[in-house]
Amino acid sequence: MHGEGTQPNILEKAEIREADALVACTTHDQDNILIGLMAKEAEISNIVIRVDDVQFTEVAKKLGLAHIINPSHIASTFIY
Repeated sequence: MHGEGTQPNILEKAEIREADALVACTTHDQDNILIGLMAKEAEISNIVIRVDDVQFTEVAKKLGLAHIINPSHIASTFIY
């Protein structure tokens, strides 16, 4: 499905309430957090979000989003 994932009507058309998992991996941290929160409200048990800014990682954790991917952090683990 093609559309803006931060819009509830798009997620409803995609039948978000039927999903087993959701991955929010746009290049916008705020959008990923918002999508993750909507997925949490839809009672999706497996939610993964991408967050580039460490400050937003802390915000996402406080909001109850546990599976957070930070590409820079992952890449740095391979270097060091």
